[in-house]
Amino acid sequence: MMFPRSFAPMIMLASCWAVGFFSPVDNVTAIETDVLYWSWNKGDVYDVQMQTQTRIHLKHVLRELKYHSTTTIDGVLVVQSLSAQGIAEIHWTVRRIRLDNGEGKKRISIDSGGQLVADELQPAEKSLLASLRPLLAKTFVLRIDRQATLLGVQELKRQSAVAADRNNSQPKLDVGEPLFTAGGVKAAFRHVFVSFPKGELEFQTIWQESKNPLSSPMNNPVRFQYQYRGLNAERDHVVGITGKYTFADSGEQSKVLKIDQEQISGKLVIDARQNYVKRVDLELLLKTTAGQGTDAITTEQSDTQSIAIEKK
Repeated sequence: MMFPRSFAPMIMLASCWAVGFFSPVDNVTAIETDVLYWSWNKGDVYDVQMQTQTRIHLKHVLRELKYHSTTTIDGVLVVQSLSAQGIAEIHWTVRRIRLDNGEGKKRISIDSGGQLVADELQPAEKSLLASLRPLLAKTFVLRIDRQATLLGVQELKRQSAVAADRNNSQPKLDVGEPLFTAGGVKAAFRHVFVSFPKGELEFQTIWQESKNPLSSPMNNPVRFQYQYRGLNAERDHVVGITGKYTFADSGEQSKVLKIDQEQISGKLVIDARQNYVKRVDLELLLKTTAGQGTDAITTEQSDTQSIAIEKK
């Protein structure tokens, strides 16, 4: 499955916890001076829906290519335990995946939760669906503190999954799906768990984040900035997101690639009553020109990412 570059930095984290690492408690009392924090409670359940729309338009003097895709992921976060230090162990599981890629005869549209019979699917759709379904059984363990700092991600291995790995019996997804790796999960939640500043926050307080969920860390990372914008009309906290590409100033890339336009902006909304991030919206627009003269290729890429979270 092509889970868009939107959720893409692949940062693999080492396994750093074992059974009994946490001292379970029912809840942690919030520190009164903290304005932004996540109020974790053992047993909390959060329904999550992630949607990314990607459009790419490449133009050359002789031809042009257009591509678009929409990917919708439904999953659930469940708080398993909470340490005395306020670090939550949370299980993340994907429940459903919907894909709509391409146009015309090249269009691929599948729903992992659908009831379509095999005869109604194209060969490519059958293969993709067969690869996706085993991955839906995966569970990842996240460690997150009350400031919404993601401290670690690790796949929860069950005995059956370990045996399948040894036998190489699990279908391999051949299009590079990051969401089903620890690094991909970390990337997908990059703008949900943003390490809130501690203590009181003044209006327009700014803090930095240098990792970009919209592109691979190997390809022109974006430097992000967060700004506290106070309460909205619904009395929820709002944090603005802005970003800027940090292309190298020297080397071959800077000689052949020219940025014609870039715009990266969005916001995250924090429920001020229950203290959790309930929505993230992020938009990226990038126009570049590679090469010169008749060899020039212009690329226009837009990504729209939204994450909706509901506490049950």
